[in-house]
Amino acid sequence: MGAEAFILSGTEHDGSLIDLFERRSIPHLYTSVWNPSSTVPTIGYDNAALAGDAVKFLNTKGHRHIAVIHGPLFNSDRTRARKSGSLNAKQQNLELQFHETELSVAGGKSAMNAVLDAQPHCTAVLCFSDVLALGSYFAAQERGL
Repeated sequence: MGAEAFILSGTEHDGSLIDLFERRSIPHLYTSVWNPSSTVPTIGYDNAALAGDAVKFLNTKGHRHIAVIHGPLFNSDRTRARKSGSLNAKQQNLELQFHETELSVAGGKSAMNAVLDAQPHCTAVLCFSDVLALGSYFAAQERGL
C-alpha cells in the first residue's frame, strides 16, 4: 500500500521529490497558491494580489505607516509572493516596514514587540499568516493596546 496522492503546500519543493512523483506517476497538487499556468494543479489564491489588496485597503482607511510581519522568505514561495504584492501595491504616500520572524506565535509576538519598540508611529500591522497575527495580538494585548 502507500499514499495514492499528495497534497503539497506551495509550489516550491525539492526536485527529487517531484521527480519521484513523476517517475512513479503519483498524482500531486499544490495548495495555498493559484497558478493557472502550472503543470501541476493548484488550489488556492493569488498570494501577491491578496497582499496587494490588503495594503491598498489599509491605505484607503488612512494608514500611511504599515508594519508587515512575515515568516522566513527563503523557504516560502507564498511569503515571497505576498511581499512582492505588498511592494507592488505601495503608493508614494505609504511606508511599509517589513519584519521577518519565525513562523510561530512566539515569532509573531517577538516581531510585534519589535514593531512597537521601533515603529511607534505605525498605525496598522499586516501579518502574512494567522499564527503570526495571533502572536502579534498577544503582544499588543500585553501592552494594553
